[in-house]
Amino acid sequence: MPTSHWHVVKPPPCQRIPRKHPRYLLSVPITLYRVADKTISPTHGLTLNISKGGVAAVLCGSARVGEIFRVQLNLWRGVVSALAVVRHANSFNYGFEFLDPTPELRDRLAECLHDLDH
Repeated sequence: MPTSHWHVVKPPPCQRIPRKHPRYLLSVPITLYRVADKTISPTHGLTLNISKGGVAAVLCGSARVGEIFRVQLNLWRGVVSALAVVRHANSFNYGFEFLDPTPELRDRLAECLHDLDH
């Protein structure tokens, strides 16, 4: 009787995307406010992962690569807000890079990422 074997195929190291910062799995509410057009209602979603440099999320709306938002994250150490640009858009999944994070944001993220790492 034949048997099935499942494999997980990882791309060779040369094809992996290098990351500036490690990512941590995290699912918390996220709200996005368009900077260029404040007349459009906020977009809501859930984060997928987070790093010192940005956040990935599933949204209940759309965003264009290059579009700038004020993102609001509801972290367990409090709400944080930052400007972020859309770097990746695929269906409902989006990647955001924080723009010029403030010292307060960097500190709050460092505390939360430390909690996730331990």
